[in-house]
Amino acid sequence: MAEALNHFLEKSQSDDKDLRFMAMNDLMAAMRAQTVNWDERATRQVLRQLLQLINDTNTEVQNLAMQCTAAVVAIANANALTDTVTTLVTQAVDTKDKERDVATTALKNIMAQISAFSPEAAMLCEAVMGPVLGSICESTSDSVTLDNLGLLVDLCTRFPKQLESQQQLIVELMLPLLSHSRTLVQKRAIAAVCALGPSLSDNVLGQTMNAIISTLESHKEGQLALTHATFVASLGREIGTRVSGYLERLVPPLLALVDVDEDDDLRDAALRSLETCARQAPKAFAPFLEAACELCIKYLSYDPNYDYGDDDEDMGDATMDEEDEDESDVDFSDDDLSDDDDVSWKVRRGAAKLLRTATVTRPDLLQHFTNAIAPVIIKQFREREENALVDMLQTYATLLSQIEVVEGASAGAVSAEDSNSLHAVLQQQLPTVVARTKPHLVSKNMLCRESALEIHHHIAALLPGAFASHFPTLAAGVKACLTDKMATANVKQQALRFLECVVKTHTATDLDDHLQDLASLVVLGVSDSFYKTVSRALGVASSFVRMLRPSPDQTPTQQQQAAMLTILEGVRAPFTSGDADLEVREKGIICVGETLARFGDVLDASAAADLLQVLMARLTNDMTRVVAVAALETICSSAVGVDVSSSAVMAVGMLTDYLRLTNASLRNNSLKALTALVTRHPTAVAESDVQRLLGELVALVAPRDMQAVALALPLVAACVNAQPGTLHTVRATLLPAVAAVVGAKNMNAACMPGVCMCLRTVVAKGVPHEEIEGLLRAQCVDPKQSKEAIRYLAKASACAAAADPALQARLFARAFDAVWHLEGNERLYHLYTLAALGVGMDVAQVKPDAFSAIQSLLATEADDFKLGVAHTLGSLAAGSPQYVETLAMAVRQEQEQQRAQGADAGEHANLYVLALKQTTHELLQTAEGRDRLGQCAGTIWPTLSALMDHDSESVRNLIAEAMSIVCLLDVPHYMAVLTEALKHADPRVRGCAVNVARFLLNKGGEENRGALRSILPPFVLAIGDDNNDVRRVALGTFKAALLRHISLVIDVLDQAMELIYGETRVRPDLIQDIQMGPFKHKVDRGADTRKAAYECLYLLLETCPERLVFSTFLSHILQGLSDDHDIQILSNLILMKACKRVPELLLSKLDEIAQVLGSVLTNAPEKKATKQEIDKLDEVKRVCISCVYALNALPGSDKSPGFTSLLSTIHNSGELFRRWEDVKREATTGAPGMDVAADL
Repeated sequence: MAEALNHFLEKSQSDDKDLRFMAMNDLMAAMRAQTVNWDERATRQVLRQLLQLINDTNTEVQNLAMQCTAAVVAIANANALTDTVTTLVTQAVDTKDKERDVATTALKNIMAQISAFSPEAAMLCEAVMGPVLGSICESTSDSVTLDNLGLLVDLCTRFPKQLESQQQLIVELMLPLLSHSRTLVQKRAIAAVCALGPSLSDNVLGQTMNAIISTLESHKEGQLALTHATFVASLGREIGTRVSGYLERLVPPLLALVDVDEDDDLRDAALRSLETCARQAPKAFAPFLEAACELCIKYLSYDPNYDYGDDDEDMGDATMDEEDEDESDVDFSDDDLSDDDDVSWKVRRGAAKLLRTATVTRPDLLQHFTNAIAPVIIKQFREREENALVDMLQTYATLLSQIEVVEGASAGAVSAEDSNSLHAVLQQQLPTVVARTKPHLVSKNMLCRESALEIHHHIAALLPGAFASHFPTLAAGVKACLTDKMATANVKQQALRFLECVVKTHTATDLDDHLQDLASLVVLGVSDSFYKTVSRALGVASSFVRMLRPSPDQTPTQQQQAAMLTILEGVRAPFTSGDADLEVREKGIICVGETLARFGDVLDASAAADLLQVLMARLTNDMTRVVAVAALETICSSAVGVDVSSSAVMAVGMLTDYLRLTNASLRNNSLKALTALVTRHPTAVAESDVQRLLGELVALVAPRDMQAVALALPLVAACVNAQPGTLHTVRATLLPAVAAVVGAKNMNAACMPGVCMCLRTVVAKGVPHEEIEGLLRAQCVDPKQSKEAIRYLAKASACAAAADPALQARLFARAFDAVWHLEGNERLYHLYTLAALGVGMDVAQVKPDAFSAIQSLLATEADDFKLGVAHTLGSLAAGSPQYVETLAMAVRQEQEQQRAQGADAGEHANLYVLALKQTTHELLQTAEGRDRLGQCAGTIWPTLSALMDHDSESVRNLIAEAMSIVCLLDVPHYMAVLTEALKHADPRVRGCAVNVARFLLNKGGEENRGALRSILPPFVLAIGDDNNDVRRVALGTFKAALLRHISLVIDVLDQAMELIYGETRVRPDLIQDIQMGPFKHKVDRGADTRKAAYECLYLLLETCPERLVFSTFLSHILQGLSDDHDIQILSNLILMKACKRVPELLLSKLDEIAQVLGSVLTNAPEKKATKQEIDKLDEVKRVCISCVYALNALPGSDKSPGFTSLLSTIHNSGELFRRWEDVKREATTGAPGMDVAADL
């Protein structure tokens, strides 16, 4: 070690610049290899020499010396750090430019190396702040001031937490600099305050905002007003919703600045500030929105230096052509002016952006925006300055996207009939929009093309069939987007996206006259040179083929057949190519498969045979066989698909072989394809081939893979139907396997349709039901058999008898007798058999005394058996509705008895509620059952609503689920009744009412969405209830609404978000100390509610990131990183989701995020921590490392000093680095462990 340091000291003092450079290179290499053991004396010697080299005459030596200094300081002790920084700061405040520049750069390098959550950070801030602030305050040199302001900005950005005690001093020194003569000084002063923005105390923020407002009120024009208006826009983005408290005084002077004469820069700054206020605090900005929109409408067309003339459309087009010709070489970036003497385009752009923000933040005003503002925006599509034009187009596109979110695309056809609806207004605007966007489809500016195409995509989604008469107008523009050599890949993708939406929202009849043109456009995309474009075009081609013939019953017209042949000819090349990109080949196979499936009856036999031959070849290719098998299944499943019987033997042989492979996708696709093939061509496959196939299925019909079982059992039924001679094989080998699967612990409802199909088929072919029942009953022998498995076994037995009413009656009688004579699992099996049979038969007619007899079994002592009895009673009542009144009466009697005699009485009330819930569930499954439910609703609803105050939460959940099913009969009526229940004094009743809404959202169909949207708000706003249980259920309801469709809560989204943010805070009143023996244990009864709140935040980020004020959102997420274990994991998942949804916003806050993540990763377990606590901390760190890995993948993350410092901490920690390598390996190999996102 001493020799290495001596070597460095000797070479670094050499007169040869190369030796000095090599000395530092060697030092850096030694530090990276960690071969140098630093003591205080050695550190001081090295740093002293490096400080000299920082002022070296050679630039390369200087630069490397600065890097070395930062690296050494990062591992130096506190005294060495302080001394080095003090020396550099002294030089940084010097008036000599060269020395100051070098010292400033060196200090910035050191800041980047010091971890924001290390003790050294505070020492660094203490050493730097005093001299820098003093220099800024006293210096008369603009250069010194600028350099020191740059240091201050870096310091505030990197270490805002360490500077909290000096916030007020910093702000007081920065505010006077806003009136400095140098614009750059003003900008850096603003940057310094904004860097502290998220951490500013309420007092300091208040002082800052009051100073800004006072200046804006007293200065109605000029540079000072411009600077402060810019300050508002910058600071508002950092402080988020905290700006709302100042808008009452802040917005009026900003509105006044917009109307200042002859100062377009000031207008632009004021509009940007207003846009920030509207985005960050939409609720507080609401009183000013009307005035702001009026100004925007006024200034959208503000162009004092240009006269568009009277004929807006003609002049707009001519102007666009001239601009394209004259300004084709101009760089239209946001930061550069296209004309130094005319910046009015900035005002027009600012007005458009403010209107765009208004459409996003105020969905309740979309009708007004569409009626009053949209026509003005459409008119301004004539805009001559392309920067502003893009924003005009994007503003209208945003309006359309918000209508799509709020109203839903599927409502277009219906609501267009109402002349006042949003869709009807859009329909009226469509001709003008098409005409005015037509020239932009051929613009030289690719952003204009993209924005115009996006507009048409949204319109196509909102107005199904609307482009039937306008497609010829747009066809030339779309063709230019696909063929123009200047067109970017994004433009081509957007064009294809538009075509795909047209294909999906129009019928072949709508486009009958334009099918050939549309097919030609799709083929142009298929012939592109970029594989991504070709792949997307092939996807459009597949959708186009589906649109041409959506049903086999429809006979294709000549035009439709011609369009199909055009597509087929265009797809042939990528389909037959052996060297095309894999994605292209797969999409080509899918398209050809769709064509052969839908037009097999009209295709030329020779052409179809050629294509089928290629498809069979694709079945043998390792890379394409998964998709080829799926295509074969599509063909065989279609009634008009081409005849594949000539290739059936070969196909069955290959597919049978694939069943042995471990590739789950290939195996499952093969099972589906075999089922379709054997069903479609039963005589084309020999019995020997089927026997071989059944031999392979024996291995698949096993509990280890239930997904394969669900697909294999329908294939077994198809084989028996195709070759009855194989029945003996099925009886001997497969039926015992089927019984074992049904009795397995992991049996699930998804497998039951396949089980029922298989068993019904073999019974129909001659296998005695008694044989099957014997196999099923044998699975009940084990006393440890689960009750759920027993229920599935009984249901399978009932399914096997479903086709024969006489067999059902005999089975019911046999099961009824067995219930009274058997014990244990077999008794329960027969009870569940009665339940499964009772749903589909009128027991009151078959055995009138059965219901009362089973009801008497509730006197048994076994709880599991009682639950089975309740289940059976509910099922019998579903088949015989007259028993519903019996159940309801029993519920009322039990409840009255309980209220009269106390909680110990009425012990069967819960079981009768369960029975009623089972009844409603079974009746919901069929149309006939829903009719019966409507007849019984008058009995069920009052019975259940009287129990909404039940003491047991589990019973209230059953009640809520049953009531939600009844609600489906008449959503407006029943939800109106529940709305009144929200006012009840008992929180149990309120919570139950909200829970009904939650279940309803999970069950309700698309037809109820409109009714729910108007009724749901009070149930969602119950998040603000004063009872924790009600709040938790309301959060679940909000989550269910987001999963269903955001339009359901769009009207109260801002209010709901405020309430959700409130529920992320820890409530001390919900934390209780529980005495457990000699120990006290803290129980946080609010943890589940907070977790539900964070789950809502996750979904908000997924569904509507544009509605989030990101700084406010992020502050709550970072707060969650120090909360309970589950919430910490959720917060990390939210950050990982943000990497995909809002990467740009995340990058701007990366330093702040890195500081909090670093605190979590460096957290050590307490000395007395239990193993469970240590394991939880380990899991949090694992997910946290995954989050850091996701953040590291963001382009530009390496420019964040704080994040770079966090990565350095991870790489220098043995434990953390091992975790990092594990995550990296999982991400590289695609291991499932990397996918840690929970199913929210």
